Amino acid sequence: MISARLTALQPPSPPSPPGAGEPATATPSEAVAPTDGAVDGTQSDAPRASEFTIRVEDGGIVIGDPSGNTTPLSLDASDLIPPQVPEIIGLSFAGLIGIILAFPIGRAIARWIDRRGQVPAVDPQLASRLAAIEQAVDTVAIEVERMAEANRFTSRLLSERVAAPDFAASTRAADRAMSEARPPSSQP
Repeated sequence: MISARLTALQPPSPPSPPGAGEPATATPSEAVAPTDGAVDGTQSDAPRASEFTIRVEDGGIVIGDPSGNTTPLSLDASDLIPPQVPEIIGLSFAGLIGIILAFPIGRAIARWIDRRGQVPAVDPQLASRLAAIEQAVDTVAIEVERMAEANRFTSRLLSERVAAPDFAASTRAADRAMSEARPPSSQP
């Protein structure tokens, strides 16, 4: 068993008149008696009227006051910690872990949203190659259009020629008709 004594601080006594033959009083810092002996240097196991005792026993701590009353204090941890404290600590750690994990994820989502509206930068060499390909495709399209127009023109000319009468043939037919209508001339 461990035992200790506490001495209550008492206000300093008024100073005695000089030369009264009384010993000088102690200052307030010296008013606490040592735990191993009395103020006058003698050993005393009995507590004085102004001392508290503290004993550590198997069941807990026992505090004794100057009037002789004792107050036991239990060393049971379930009495010292309220039942809500472990829940609060667990929720605090879960919240902290949630924040630590959610921050990078939220930051990545925010960056993705910011980048969604931006067009990525194109390499200048790639841009020049794409411009050359675009110009070549435009040139080919113009040439194909010219060829199509020439084909349409030729088709129209051919269709007009078939529908038009053959003037050379009609003149030959007219010449034949006239030659038959003339009397045969005598030949000398």
